[in-house]
Amino acid sequence: EMYLNEPVFVGSIKDLPEFDEIFLKCNADLKSITGDIFTKQDIQELKQNLKSKDDQFFFAGNIATLDTEVYCSSLKSLDYEARNIFVDGKWIDSSFYRQNKRRQRERINESEHKEIIDFAQECIDIYNPFPVTVIDVGMSWEGLKCIEYNTFNGSGWYECDYEKIVQSVSDWVIENA
Repeated sequence: EMYLNEPVFVGSIKDLPEFDEIFLKCNADLKSITGDIFTKQDIQELKQNLKSKDDQFFFAGNIATLDTEVYCSSLKSLDYEARNIFVDGKWIDSSFYRQNKRRQRERINESEHKEIIDFAQECIDIYNPFPVTVIDVGMSWEGLKCIEYNTFNGSGWYECDYEKIVQSVSDWVIENA
């Protein structure tokens, strides 16, 4: 109930069906393909580029192959999407990265958007896969939903407080070394 994206397809790019329109992301830490909406034409071009480049393609700053595992889900309509950074299960900072279907980055004011932070904390309390976890949440017509969990090393921080994040992670590393 808390999670937004039920998978439609999980597998390699070479086995990826040509959906009319789908949300697609890499299913690994390094994010050789960043999550985005892909059309049938985008999928065809991706496969063609991989086939014509010795089975490797430099995609948005990363290398993908036909064997790169991707995760696909149906498109959802969200009022906003917010990235939340947690260290050792404690909330550190948050940033909007999409609002009203547009890329819009803005640091989240803790007192104005407490419900976002509280919901992200609730998700982390249930499942916290990493010592430093990045969790994206969004507002759907059903209310707040968890979009995905990400690793720290493969996530952008958008308009979060970089200094606060680095200090929190550094403190955690020193305490746990």
